Amino acid sequence: MNYKIVNIRALAITLIVLGHSMILYSDSWDIMQTAQSSSFFNFLKDCINVVQLEIFFAISGYLFYFSVKKNKSTNSFILNKIKRVILPYYCIMFLWMNPIKYIFHIPGYEYITIKAIIKQMCFTGGLVGHLWFLPTLFAIFVIFKLFFSKIKLNNLYTVFFVYLILCIFSLISPKVTNIFQFYNIMKYSIYFYIGTIINLYEKDICSIFQRISPFLLYLLIIVAFVCSFKIHSIAVVSTSILIIILYYIIPNKTNKFIEAVSKNSFGLYLFHSPLIYITFKFLENFPPFIVVFINFIIGGGIAYLMTNLVRKSRLHFMIGE
Repeated sequence: MNYKIVNIRALAITLIVLGHSMILYSDSWDIMQTAQSSSFFNFLKDCINVVQLEIFFAISGYLFYFSVKKNKSTNSFILNKIKRVILPYYCIMFLWMNPIKYIFHIPGYEYITIKAIIKQMCFTGGLVGHLWFLPTLFAIFVIFKLFFSKIKLNNLYTVFFVYLILCIFSLISPKVTNIFQFYNIMKYSIYFYIGTIINLYEKDICSIFQRISPFLLYLLIIVAFVCSFKIHSIAVVSTSILIIILYYIIPNKTNKFIEAVSKNSFGLYLFHSPLIYITFKFLENFPPFIVVFINFIIGGGIAYLMTNLVRKSRLHFMIGE
């Protein structure tokens, strides 16, 4: 078993849960306002934003390549992804996230109707909250499945040419509409592709980094992170480098706690984010460290327990199982 992916997935979901736990104090957060502010959590959230979702898309791309090697038919592949990705999207949307937002009068939901939710969800990309990740991932899965049936990445010229095209798509993504998640698909496909390339050329990548001294490797990590954080024009390339290095340096051994977090990562992603609206509604003026602690530890614990309860029930389809 590849424990590198187990460890990376656990790291990615930890970053996402932590990021969601402190999002109220981010300058980019405009849904709910609080009298409290925290420059520390604002800065930390910006740092987390550099890699949190990019890592998840890369993991999906890495695992996707296994399905390519199994030569599954396109129809069976799409049906499987509908079950594992799209069905949870609608279930969590209507049975968990929207009810919480409606009950606690989250801004934008005071007078919302089912018709408006469906219209926003299906066409404008609005009112989907953290769940935007799922239709975006589904579309990327399908696109790459069709892509791999036409093009073989069996030489470096093809690999770099496709990477260049996806870089361009990612850079111009802010200029396109997000209807049907077009913006997100164009922005994040590059990282899905990076995961696929890591799987395909894993030995070659490791061989290259083995020749670099630890000092230079960690210096490269720092430079790549700073570039991703500060220089948006080359952030796609620098973040790609970060993800590749992360895969190289992460240990290929794990423990039961990390395995448990990794195993339940999808459920943690689905169930945790809506819980923050409850704490923000009642504790919005509490000290930021207390709010973040409650969101991360207690909210994360509740999401973890819910994932296991749902898995053992007849509702396991809600988490794609």
